Amino acid sequence: MEKTLNFIRSSWYNIAHDKLYSIFYVLGTAIAFIFIIILLQAISLLKDDTPPFVNAGRCIYIQPKIEIGGNWWGLSFGTFFKLCDQIDNIEDAYMIDTESTFAVVDGKVRPASVGFVTPEYFEINEFDFIEGKPFVEIAPKHAVITEDIAHRYYNSNALGEKIEIQNVEYEIVGVVKNYSSLSNPLETAKIWVSIQYNRFIPSANFDKYSYFVLFPDNLSVDDMKATLKHYLNELYSNYVEGEVDIKLSQFRTVQEIKEDYVGGEMFRYGMGVLMFLLLLIPALNIMTLCLSNTLSRAQEIAIRRALGASRIQSFLQIISENIVLAFIGLFVALLSIRPLMRLIESLFFDLTAEASFISVSSLDWTTVCISLLLAVVFAILSGIIPAYMMSKKNISSVLKGREL
Repeated sequence: MEKTLNFIRSSWYNIAHDKLYSIFYVLGTAIAFIFIIILLQAISLLKDDTPPFVNAGRCIYIQPKIEIGGNWWGLSFGTFFKLCDQIDNIEDAYMIDTESTFAVVDGKVRPASVGFVTPEYFEINEFDFIEGKPFVEIAPKHAVITEDIAHRYYNSNALGEKIEIQNVEYEIVGVVKNYSSLSNPLETAKIWVSIQYNRFIPSANFDKYSYFVLFPDNLSVDDMKATLKHYLNELYSNYVEGEVDIKLSQFRTVQEIKEDYVGGEMFRYGMGVLMFLLLLIPALNIMTLCLSNTLSRAQEIAIRRALGASRIQSFLQIISENIVLAFIGLFVALLSIRPLMRLIESLFFDLTAEASFISVSSLDWTTVCISLLLAVVFAILSGIIPAYMMSKKNISSVLKGREL
């Protein structure tokens, strides 16, 4: 333990007295880890238990139009609920239509992405309510909004306030935490109201409802899709002449949609390669700085060895300095990642009307722990060659200035 503390003290002394090198190292590490953390956060958000869409792995999405024999047949909400009544082994179901429209708040017109939903929406999707509660009936003039809408439009005091959408006034009964669009690419709404009052403005598309069916845990994804196919085949056989054989590919879980959204197989296979490159390329750039820094300290290191330090201790001394600097760079990256992402998203998106990409997501401990481990790897990659070269140098030649 004492040796470790000595390494840290010595490392901190050298870092403090070589400020320019330390600043370049920390900045290079911070920039590299900003991208690494974004990737790790994206991976975390793509899990099938990411709130609020914690049932992504067993929730099947049914598109508004079904292809049967080369023709497209609409799926009305009446047909959908008739289908749900026939299937015994489903847990729940909901429907939603999201309109990119406007909301009127205190006489001011504001952009808004509004989800017209059935009450089951809040039973299947586990939103974290900061205050209030969801509406539980089909036709109340109630609204649920995200916290950033509450903050921007109501100065955070939104509960009980009014909001007008498509010429219908609603009372705000709930405020939920913000969510990332990566947790469900099909979801962009930041305001939710009853489906009963949907006037389809501005889409004017009365057949664009999205349908979601939640199945029990004990069913496999293939069984879920086969069940839907069976009942839909029977349902449409009453309207379509000839044999009805709906393709299973038309049914996808929300989890499958999330994975396809980021590239599917390409994302999974490329994730490791991209992570490696994000570590290797900056590490190689910093390695040249580290090599120059160690060469400038060659005589100091040689004197340490002459006084009894081993080659391994000299090697570890250089590596430990890199690890301290890498941890500082990681800390800077962790502090700057959310405001930086917020700035980038504000430049390209209207965050009052669309769900954010990643800036609203909280860093979980898994991401932090993996980042710490990768910071050690980064420090070793950037310092192993300079440390090895310096530890192998001849003490006598270095002290005489013959080998620097």
